[in-house]
Amino acid sequence: MSRILVASLFALAAVALFAAPADAQKAKAKKEFDKGVSSMDAHDYKEALDHFQAAYEAAPHWAVLAHIGNCHAKLNDPVKSIKAYEQYLKDGGDEIDDEQRAAARQNLEEQRKKVGVLQLLVKPKESEVTIDGEKLGNPPFEEILLKAGPHHILVVRNDEEVEQDFTVEAGKEKIMKIYPKEDAAVAAVVAPVPTPAGEPATPPPPKTAPSLVEDEAAPYMEEEPAPLPYKVETPPVPADGQVRITVNVEGATVEIDGTVEGTAPIEKTLKSGEHKYAVSAEGYMPIDGTVSVTGGMASDVSVSLVSMSDKPQRVSTPFIATTVVAGAGLATGIFGWIFYSYNNSTANNYRDALDDFVAGTDGGQWSYSTTCSDASVAQGLDEAEAYFCNTEADRQDYRKRADVGLGLGIAGTVVFAASGTMAALLFAKPEWFFKAKSTSDVTIVPVATSEHLGLVLSGSF
Repeated sequence: MSRILVASLFALAAVALFAAPADAQKAKAKKEFDKGVSSMDAHDYKEALDHFQAAYEAAPHWAVLAHIGNCHAKLNDPVKSIKAYEQYLKDGGDEIDDEQRAAARQNLEEQRKKVGVLQLLVKPKESEVTIDGEKLGNPPFEEILLKAGPHHILVVRNDEEVEQDFTVEAGKEKIMKIYPKEDAAVAAVVAPVPTPAGEPATPPPPKTAPSLVEDEAAPYMEEEPAPLPYKVETPPVPADGQVRITVNVEGATVEIDGTVEGTAPIEKTLKSGEHKYAVSAEGYMPIDGTVSVTGGMASDVSVSLVSMSDKPQRVSTPFIATTVVAGAGLATGIFGWIFYSYNNSTANNYRDALDDFVAGTDGGQWSYSTTCSDASVAQGLDEAEAYFCNTEADRQDYRKRADVGLGLGIAGTVVFAASGTMAALLFAKPEWFFKAKSTSDVTIVPVATSEHLGLVLSGSF
């Protein structure tokens, strides 16, 4: 996109984009839009695209579409870029000025040079078509824009598939035709119609493999398929499914949706949807869970209960160890805070005494870092100097002891908090640390009855 279009759209979108929606949506859209512009300036086009799309979803406005088209172009996705630019020109209409429209059309033409057109003809209409992993649905299709280069198509019809790699050239049209080789329908036998007595049975029509035709010059000649000798109907999907609950403990009680159903194993038919089950047995840890029931399927729930004797004991060796450590930490902390409090208070008392002494003398000659020794006193210190020096030395000693007490108090408190928390968890939730929890798993399997056949995926959840 040209710089003129980017600048003009930014100015316009910042005002017009957020006029109509509710305040909350307007604020969200503006926030996302501003983030998109910042990401564009940083050349992070993927993030910018996410923000612009979020802004458009919060407060749809045609001006944002040009930014979205520009991001797709930078990310080398010309098909989505073309769609965004075309929608921008359509929705903006006469509100787009001539300069912006010219810039958008120029960008649109540049992107069209990077794509080709696929004319896809597929029969029958029940076929499901997927190109490059994106499902297109059932035919007929309008012309399909594809980025120039290699692609892969998958067509599924009943139980048969057609896969093919193909290439689209930029600026050119490609015609692909996919239909049966022979004028006979692919049959999917569900339930043969009984043959009246005395008449030979009518065999089902043969299955024919589909073919992929890429002859652009040949006309599309497929005729309507001949009617089948019997009517094929899709069997109804039952509304109910079955649940079977087995337990590793004989006689375990089973509840489903709050109702006691008896002892395991239990088989019960339930409506489609979510159902809650609970399994318990004397001397074993109970368990509950949820099973999803689908019509025409059976859900096997296998439960393994853990004996209470195997349950982690609340009073265990780790619990005792952490409790002892917590007690030691508590004792250390209490001693440390008491020791700190006493020595800190004594040091403060010495300081108050020195303050009173200095206030009654010429304080300029005293320093609170001064210490004295007996030798220095003997060498001529007067009584006032000796008192100050010796008192200050005592104050410093108590201050050092207070610091030791503070350290012990903090360390003891931390040890008590950590080990006490661990001890509480080991007591309340020992299963968090040791394996002792009843488990269950659910397996979905197909069910076959006289009324229907179900083809399903099975697995554990």
